[in-house]
Amino acid sequence: MREIFSLLRIKQWIKNLFVFAPIVFSKKFFDLNYLLSTIVVFFLISFISSGLYILNDIVDIERDKLHPDKKNRPIASGRVNKNFALLLSSILIIIPLIFSLFQEIKRMHQLLLY
Repeated sequence: MREIFSLLRIKQWIKNLFVFAPIVFSKKFFDLNYLLSTIVVFFLISFISSGLYILNDIVDIERDKLHPDKKNRPIASGRVNKNFALLLSSILIIIPLIFSLFQEIKRMHQLLLY
């Protein structure tokens, strides 16, 4: 399970906190509708970014195996199966996009722009 969390690069999600800037600067942070909507967008973007990180690791697997640091990543080291990683990546990218179709259309644009 630890390898999966490493593969997701959850530490990188901090960069996705930028989605909270509009509600902070518009002073709508305490408006529950805006806050909940922004939290949903944060997680959707974070899942997609994790899926893209995994996809990048799959594409770069041969180069990563030769790199002194990257060779220890879960896919390059063989601790996570490449096919499982591809499945996980697909789920992390497709499910948020499908979910966003049932939400405000603006969310889909935000996710596609990412």
